[in-house]
Amino acid sequence: SVLHVNVVDASRAFFGSLNLPALRVAKERLAEAGLDLRFRRLYRITDPSLFQILDGFEPQEPPSGSAARLGLVGSRLIGPTSGLTLYLVDELPPNVLGLSLGTPGAADATGLYYGVLAKFRSDDPATLGRTIAHEIGHYLGLPHPMSRGRSGRTYEDPFGDTLPFSGNLMEKGVTLSEQQAFAASRHPLLRKF
Repeated sequence: SVLHVNVVDASRAFFGSLNLPALRVAKERLAEAGLDLRFRRLYRITDPSLFQILDGFEPQEPPSGSAARLGLVGSRLIGPTSGLTLYLVDELPPNVLGLSLGTPGAADATGLYYGVLAKFRSDDPATLGRTIAHEIGHYLGLPHPMSRGRSGRTYEDPFGDTLPFSGNLMEKGVTLSEQQAFAASRHPLLRKF
């Protein structure tokens, strides 16, 4: 199960390379679940208004939001692709390290809701890598083991092997359960090579 990933640098500090320690950490986190991340190409967005995505909304970004606008700019920059787009930005809303533009995310690279975002931090590759893997997990269809709806009601995920979830990647841990790995491996973006 191979997931090709295009990386879009939307930050002030252009990092200029796919050889980021955080990308290796993300690859390692998902490899444990049988998912092979392959970082294909690096793109650059130079519009400073897209470096800060501060109006992220759950459960879905509205079409007028800056994250959806970033997705649209990215899809025009990259064009049709069979890989997921990862945006590394300077800022996200307070206490937010990453955001998926869908759970599960679309397989159509031309839409507003295509990709995942993470707050770029070169000083903490372990946290950034885990965040990238976590958001990719969302895009591949994985919810948090326990979610709270707008009504305040809590909902468990559909997997019978995620509780207790103390070490689960979709909570604050680093690994996926067997059932989560199986579900994620069914997303249409995954390839055989």
